[in-house]
Formats: sequence, structure tokens, C-alpha cells
Amino acid sequence: MGQYLPPLTAITGASGAGKTTLENALRSIYGGRILVSTTTRLPRTTDRDGEYEHISRQDFFRTVLEREFLTWMRFVGSYYGIRLAPFREVLTNLTPCFRPITPEVIPRWHEASGGSILFLHLLSPPEAVLRYRLSSRDGDEDKAQRRIVADRDIDTTIEDLIRKGFPIHVIRYLDNPYEQLREAQGIIRAHI
Repeated sequence: MGQYLPPLTAITGASGAGKTTLENALRSIYGGRILVSTTTRLPRTTDRDGEYEHISRQDFFRTVLEREFLTWMRFVGSYYGIRLAPFREVLTNLTPCFRPITPEVIPRWHEASGGSILFLHLLSPPEAVLRYRLSSRDGDEDKAQRRIVADRDIDTTIEDLIRKGFPIHVIRYLDNPYEQLREAQGIIRAHI
């Protein structure tokens, strides 16, 4: 079944919107590989094996200067990037990849993939839901608030990208993650 899926399904949404939950559900149904992200942040106990390459800031900026990243950015004090080689490998592999991303990378990823990426966006839940989900992760209310503020305009950014012609499929906020999964599966089936 996996060979008929888009090679890469990229999922955007605010922190706490359910990107990782959706990614895990899709991977459990369709299988899939991980597109490794390079980061300067410290490892977390919740990181999956092979999900991140943790490097120093010095090594990160050396990699930037050597133009090894397709895209890179700073988010909440740490740097994140996707290297070109693994990105290209994912696009040519028959095993699908599901990956949470930030909206800022959509134009570059769309261009670099020749339009072969399926972009899904999860609309933001109410702020109270986000605050509960984010503070439940590690018990840090201040960190949760910083993430909420950092992502406050994410839905508007997606609307702007859609107006510019980028093919992004929006999944409305649903209290039940299984309903969001069903919507995502319908979108994926339409692209097979």
C-alpha cells in the first residue's frame, strides 16, 4: 500500500494542535520512515530513535555555511534544519514519510520536491486546550505560554500561503483525534 502514497506528507499546526499524534497514527497505519531533523537543542526523553541529530551550534552553523540544509530556522532558542541528502532520499523512496513542519518551509519544500509533497495543516484548538496540552508535556507553564505566543499567527500564515497558490489541505479542529485522522486519510486517499 505504501508505494502508492505521496512520498512525503508534511503536517503543520500550532504546538499542541496534534501534529505528532496525527503523524504517529498515519505511520502506524501506512508504515513510514523518519526524515531526520538536525537541532541544537538538548535531547528530550520523548524524542524517538532517529528523529533528531543533535549537534552543537558551532557545527550547525558550519553546516549552514556549507549549504547542506534545505531549510533551517530558529525556534524558541534552538536551531533546527533539514539536510538536503535525507530530504532527497525520502522523495525517491517507496516508503512514505510523515513529518511535522513549520509553515515557513512550505515554499522551499514545495519547490524542491517538484510539488510531490502532500501538505496538511491542523487548525489551532482553543488557547485553553493548547495551554493544557503544552503544560501537560513537561509541567512548565511559562514554556507553554511562550510556545502559544510563538505560534499565535500560524493559521493566518497558512491562509496566506493558500492564497498564494500553495496546495495545503486544512483539517479543522476536532476534539477527537480519530476524527482528524479520518479527515487526513480521506485527503491522502484522494492523492493516491
